[in-house]
Amino acid sequence: MGTVRFSLIMGITLVITSVVAILGCSGFFSVFAQEIPANNDATDAEGLLVNIPVSGSTGNATTWWPVEGEPVEGEGEPDPCNPDVTPPVITLAGEDEVLLEDCIAYKEEGLASVIDLCDGDLGTVLLPEDMGVRIWVSAEQIYVNSTLSDIEDDFNTPYSETSGEYVLVYSVIDSAGNEGVADRTISVTCEPVEVEGEPDEEITILLPGGVPLVLVYIPAGTFLMGRYSGEQDSLAEEDPQHSVTLSQDFYMGKYELTQQQWLAVMGSWPGRAPSALYGVGDTYPAYFVSWDDAQNFIAALNTHIANTSQGPATVRLPSEAEWEYACRAGTTTRFYWGDDLSLLEIGDYAWWDRNNSPYGSKPVGGKLPNAFGLYDMIGSLWEWCEDDWHDNYTGAPVNGSAWVDAPRGSLRALRGGFWNSWVLDCRSASRLGTFADSRTSLGFRVSRTP
Repeated sequence: MGTVRFSLIMGITLVITSVVAILGCSGFFSVFAQEIPANNDATDAEGLLVNIPVSGSTGNATTWWPVEGEPVEGEGEPDPCNPDVTPPVITLAGEDEVLLEDCIAYKEEGLASVIDLCDGDLGTVLLPEDMGVRIWVSAEQIYVNSTLSDIEDDFNTPYSETSGEYVLVYSVIDSAGNEGVADRTISVTCEPVEVEGEPDEEITILLPGGVPLVLVYIPAGTFLMGRYSGEQDSLAEEDPQHSVTLSQDFYMGKYELTQQQWLAVMGSWPGRAPSALYGVGDTYPAYFVSWDDAQNFIAALNTHIANTSQGPATVRLPSEAEWEYACRAGTTTRFYWGDDLSLLEIGDYAWWDRNNSPYGSKPVGGKLPNAFGLYDMIGSLWEWCEDDWHDNYTGAPVNGSAWVDAPRGSLRALRGGFWNSWVLDCRSASRLGTFADSRTSLGFRVSRTP
């Protein structure tokens, strides 16, 4: 028995030896093993398994499957599913042109179908890193607009720059890590919707000759008007302190009206012209101006605004409440920079008695502004308000409107002090009354309701 087994083994060995001699070692092993490329996209002329891209009816999606022999391009039927190498198939549909009437983010829904050829399960939809548009994708939905923002943004947020051509990219990866990609180009036309934004911090009115008049935005709010209890260097005419609520935003002149601005609108002075004794020049404030003169200027300016299409809003004098609210700029102290009981800081913010050299007015904007960005609210010139003069605040409006008598009295309210005032007149609460036709160290700044 042992002799038969040995003879059989020797016979088989002789057969194998003969085959090896004919084919050679490498040929022998290639019959029993073929190497599959690791990257799934190599080609081999000797018939090794390769991955061939085949374009079908799936848009730009690419389907891969293993075949034998030389690479073949074009249509073809895939081999039976191989979960390790077969990616999902994406089918796209939808219009190539989109009109967004309200400019809300474009929502493409139900226009893409995704199927895993192996098990039919929907793959995980991913966002490509570089797509040129903002896209939200989930399952069979894609949301697009034109700005590169965080994906977490609400896609219903209005925007105005949407029109253009965009590439919508679908990327699907199955559980085995195989990716299918398809894209479609759409042309988007947007009809912008007006979105109300934040108000302008400053607005500029162009006077005749192109002379600018800058106004600063003052937000609505509530404040305590008048002197606080025990306020140093204060007067009873600032009583009683009371709460005032301004329900509407407004704008106020960044500076007191200048001599250049007056002449640009009016062409000449109503009475005595500014002189070198008190300061003269384009950037110096306009003084020797009465309340009546200020009203004439405002009427002429509003006509100019209407004739030059610079908006429907008209300018006016501020009310006393608006003036003090704008002066305080959120503070409750004697001055808008603090109580400054030792008067160490007032010179940084105001032209007044102790720094009045040379004597007279100074160019506007030479000191520090308050928190609203207004200059020279203290010192420089007394400023006219719309209100009639009242000896105290008993019965005063609490809504910020001008306190106007019927019939009107002969005195008007002034605020802020002037270049030669002592601290008594330089506080935020200080006030003065004089005749409407007075022309001394008096000026004004305009206000405008949006």
